[in-house]
Order: sequence, then structure tokens, then C-alpha cells
Amino acid sequence: MKSLQRKTVLRELTRLDLIYGGRKSGDELEALAKIFFEDCGHMDEAVFIEVCTQHRRNERYFPTPAELIAAHDQIVSRKYVSRKDLIEMPNELSDEQIRINKEGFQKMRERLARAKGMPGPYHRSSREKTTREPGEDG
Repeated sequence: MKSLQRKTVLRELTRLDLIYGGRKSGDELEALAKIFFEDCGHMDEAVFIEVCTQHRRNERYFPTPAELIAAHDQIVSRKYVSRKDLIEMPNELSDEQIRINKEGFQKMRERLARAKGMPGPYHRSSREKTTREPGEDG
């Protein structure tokens, strides 16, 4: 993982400018590189280059920093969800795991049944009579 360098930003913006008409002067590209580097400097260099390449292949206009940041976020989130990063689970559970799961479910059912049988604090049957009605003897 290599930190993004300003010269890389300038190089990629120059390439993009050539693709999108080449109308920007060297000074304009330098100024844009400074702005893009401020906004995109947190990116990995290889990912920034990939983002610029994808923009060049898929979009019709010169990018804004916001567009490159959004594309970066999509690429990075996809990399974290790639299949190689997921824990492999067996296709079938072993007999031992099935037994453990059944026991766990049974315990949960029992706890739920006990909890359902217990009235809550606002249930009528759980309230105790704390005051006496007139004429009642205690």
C-alpha cells in the first residue's frame, strides 16, 4: 500500500485532460492537482490510478474530486467484501454441530416459555393491592 503522491495526481489528471479534450494549461493542471490531492490524498496510489482509469472508461466528462471519492469508496468497499475475505463455511453441518444447535434451540425455547409465563411489571395480575378501599378491614 503506497501513499498517493501529488505527482501521481498531476500525471493522472493530465491523462484525463488529454482524453477529455486537452484544453487545460499546465498551470491549470497544477492548480487542479493541488485541489485533487487535498481531497483525494487519503487514497492509496494504486486505487487512485484505478479510480481514474474507471472514470476514463465509463464517464463522458472530466471528473470532480467528489466523483473520484465516490468511485474510490465503491472500490474499497468491494475489496473488503470479496469472497477471499469471507470465512468459509462447510456446505453441511456435522452431526455434532446439529446436536449442539438443537440443544441450544431447546434451551432458548425453555427460557422463552418461562419468560412468557412470568407477568411483566405492568400486567394486572402482578399488581398488588396497596391501598384499602373504604370499609375494608385489613
